[in-house]
Amino acid sequence: MRRSIAKVLNHRSSDCCKMRRHRGIALIWTAMFFIVLIGFAGLAIDTGYVFVTGQELQTAADSAALAGAASVKISPAQAQIDAVNSAASNRAAGAAVQLNAAGGDVVVGNYNRKTAAFTANGSPSNAVKVTARRTQGSPGGPVSLFFGPIFNITTSNVSRTAIAISNASLYGVIGLNSITFNGQGISDSYDASVGPYSAATAGSHGSMASNGKIQFTGNSFIHGDARPGIGKTVSTQGDTITGSTAPLTKALTSAPASAGIYATSNNNNKIPAANLVAGKFSLGAGKSLSLPGGNYYVSGFTTASGSTLTFTGPVNLYVNGNTVINGAVTTYSNLPSNFSIQVVAPSTSVTLGLTGKIYASIYAPQSSLSIGGNNTLDVYGRIVGLSLLTNGNANFHIDQSSTFPGSPGRVALVN
Repeated sequence: MRRSIAKVLNHRSSDCCKMRRHRGIALIWTAMFFIVLIGFAGLAIDTGYVFVTGQELQTAADSAALAGAASVKISPAQAQIDAVNSAASNRAAGAAVQLNAAGGDVVVGNYNRKTAAFTANGSPSNAVKVTARRTQGSPGGPVSLFFGPIFNITTSNVSRTAIAISNASLYGVIGLNSITFNGQGISDSYDASVGPYSAATAGSHGSMASNGKIQFTGNSFIHGDARPGIGKTVSTQGDTITGSTAPLTKALTSAPASAGIYATSNNNNKIPAANLVAGKFSLGAGKSLSLPGGNYYVSGFTTASGSTLTFTGPVNLYVNGNTVINGAVTTYSNLPSNFSIQVVAPSTSVTLGLTGKIYASIYAPQSSLSIGGNNTLDVYGRIVGLSLLTNGNANFHIDQSSTFPGSPGRVALVN
């Protein structure tokens, strides 16, 4: 009897020990489960935090690239400054986004629409690439994680990139006070960064605008808009306008051109003394001259009929007086952006009396513009004048890859 009781007691004692052991194992497994659960929860939180930071950096990169592209045509240095300032107005991971322009966070270059390729420091400058980063070595440093240290991961590197391009201004031909087309002419568009002009592939962005009247007197063909000023009209005589002729709802404004530092610090020493007298440039009939690229500042600019002027590099020409171009001009690579004419003096005139073609961007908002004569002239580029008068067959082929000198144009993200 006593032996039976002892066996029962021993059996119960053994069962109790087993239960205690099972309970201990269960507690261990439960603890391990919660640790793993916390780890996964922490991983999800950190992953979400990094994802949101990436979105914030992308927003900052986008806004910075757009801000830089808006001023890239004015000055690459200004484009970098504007991009940095724009990024700083955004926050990522709880801090203002800091860009290191000198370290490659802001790069000015050329974007080729045809190949969709960005070339750092490429010419002509028409785009800005921005990299907003929170990485090791960046001004803001890497993103600190909340639960990553559990797995011995304390930070994460996050970066986002954006590219914005400076597109063409809305109107390729502007006569602030008036536009008058005498004779026949056309206005269409092309993209010089993609390739040369072809009538077969010409675009319909040959738009023009004025704060005053726009008058056509015979068989012109405008592939785009012709927008007169507020309360003004467009008059035609057998002309075709494919776009809108509705009056503008807001007056056009164009700031006076400025030579800035180039009025005193320029490349005038590259001009032969015989062609630069008392600050005025001239090239006589039958004469030829080749000038390197650079920034030139003159108090007048005249080329006679039968002359040939060749530029071997991109040129910015600032004229503090009248401009008369009656001779042939060869622009470097036939890119309008490589021959920028900016007239800085008020009450002046610009006359293009040559026959053939000219590749140039002309910005003369205080000058009367007269183009053509009893001849045919094809103008490739963009034009702003106080007034515009054309005679003969004056054709405008608006370059969509360029903007008016000194003006920002429109901008768009491309990547």
